[in-house]
Amino acid sequence: MNTAQLAIDAFAKFGDYAAEHFQGMEATAAETLQRSCQLAAVLKQFDVNIGDRVVVIMPTCPHVPDAFYAIWRIGGVVVPIM
Repeated sequence: MNTAQLAIDAFAKFGDYAAEHFQGMEATAAETLQRSCQLAAVLKQFDVNIGDRVVVIMPTCPHVPDAFYAIWRIGGVVVPIM
């Protein structure tokens, strides 16, 4: 099990719920999971594999969790630079 699996399990157990709140915007668990799956597919196309380190350079925004979940989903290691 990895950290991304925790989000998947929470979605399966509790259904869709407000998962992110940022500057008056809200994203549901389903939206977050969908975006992270899409990004994970792109990372796989760029040959990111289990154990690879992926640098994430982003300002604080709703897409940071998407990036983290996507990297964790494929078994990568997040290297955050804020």
